[in-house]
This record gives sequence, C-alpha cells and structure tokens, in this order.
Amino acid sequence: MIVRLIETCGRHPFATGLLSLLGVFGLVFSVYGFSLDRSDAESSRQQVDRVQASIDQLGSQLRDGVGPQVPQLYNLPYPIARRTLIEEGWNPKRNHPSVLREMGNYSGNAKELWDAGYWENEHCFSTGDAACQFRFFDPDGNILLVSTAGTTDGAGNFDNVRVTGTRLNPDN
Repeated sequence: MIVRLIETCGRHPFATGLLSLLGVFGLVFSVYGFSLDRSDAESSRQQVDRVQASIDQLGSQLRDGVGPQVPQLYNLPYPIARRTLIEEGWNPKRNHPSVLREMGNYSGNAKELWDAGYWENEHCFSTGDAACQFRFFDPDGNILLVSTAGTTDGAGNFDNVRVTGTRLNPDN
C-alpha cells in the first residue's frame, strides 16, 4: 500500500513539488532548531563557567582565610564564648529592653542573662534544656547566631550555660 502511494505521488508533478517543498522546509527548520540548540548550549556553558568561577573564588577565599572567621565555641560556657567572639571582632547585638518583655520574665534564663548585660539574647525557652539564642555581627555585616543550653545557678554563675552551636548568616 505504501509503495502504491509513493508511485501515485511520483506520477503527479504537483504532489512531487509539494513533497519536495515540505522536505526543504523541514531541512530549514532543522538547521534553525540546531542553531537555537547550539545557542542555548553555549549560554548554559557560560552560566556553568560563571558559577564554577564563583565556587572556585569562594573556595580560595576559604583556603586563604578570607571571609568571616568563627572561632570554635562548642561546649564553652557562654561568658567565655562571648568574650572570644568579641576578641575575634564580632559585636554583640544590643537589643532593646522590649525584647525581654516580649520573651516574658519567665522564659528560662532570659531575665538573669539580661540583668548580667547579655543584651544580645533574642530567645530563651523555659522548658527542656533552657535553650537560648544570641545574635552577633561583624564589621562586614555578617550575622552569627549562637545557641546555648543549660541553666544558671541563680547567683550569677553562667558556667552551666554552654554553647551548643553556631549559625553563620542564617538568612542566606
């Protein structure tokens, strides 16, 4: 049946011309599609190269010690960790007293920490391990969150309030 269709088209000049035009249009669209594909591929390759260059730059900065440096604080008592951060150029964020009011006087260590001058305290929980969070910033605008756990002894001793983690630039 296919052979008969081809023979019929071959005998009619209009059908033969129409099929040849369709073939030429197909070839033109094929070449056009190929050029678009090559253009997209080149654009993608350039984008990958830019991303790779950024990754390489960040990697070299980290290897060279450029960028925010966060000292090892894990399990240090908070007063020692805070002093270490300040010595390394990190500044405690001085919160407005309304932050303490928003936390409430019964939020774990919040009131004792505030009264001791740890105004960078942003959150404290009165349950569980008495977790708290403190905010610092450096001159370049980097933000460091320091998390602690542990309770005070009620007499101004914060040795049991230990650093459990840090998070650099948490909003990024």
